[in-house]
Amino acid sequence: MTEHRAKWLAGEFLRSFGKSDSRFATNTPDMPDTFPFSWTPATEFTFDAGIAVMGDAGSGVYWVADED
Repeated sequence: MTEHRAKWLAGEFLRSFGKSDSRFATNTPDMPDTFPFSWTPATEFTFDAGIAVMGDAGSGVYWVADED
C-alpha cells in the first residue's frame, strides 16, 4: 500500500469518531508526550501497531502488522 493511501485510510478511521468526546489507546505503556523506550506487541507478528478508539459515535480498532 502506498504511504499516501495508508495516511488517507488512517485519517478516515479517526475522523469517523467525530471531533470530540473520544478516548484513544495504543499498545505502548509509555505516557503521552514521551519518547517510547519499550514496545508491547499485541500479536505474534514481528511488528504491529494500532489504536483503539471509544467515542460517542462508536468504537473501533485500527491495527496493522508486518513480518520480517
